[in-house]
Amino acid sequence: MSNKWLNEFKIAVANADADAIEKAIREFDEANFSGLEELNEAAALNSQAEKILKAKQNGVKEQMSKLQNIKKYVQN
Repeated sequence: MSNKWLNEFKIAVANADADAIEKAIREFDEANFSGLEELNEAAALNSQAEKILKAKQNGVKEQMSKLQNIKKYVQN
């Protein structure tokens, strides 16, 4: 039996799609897994997803910092 959630999560992680990753995490339900192998795969993907989300978060922080510096420069 194919696990739809796991397939969608794989695609989201492969595409580094933060929105799809977050959606999949919100929809996670352990009851949908048929065995330990699928849960282990989800855990491994979750680790990759965490790295992707942290990288995106750091990118946003860098952009915010740049904008704050521009704002300070313009105000002076």
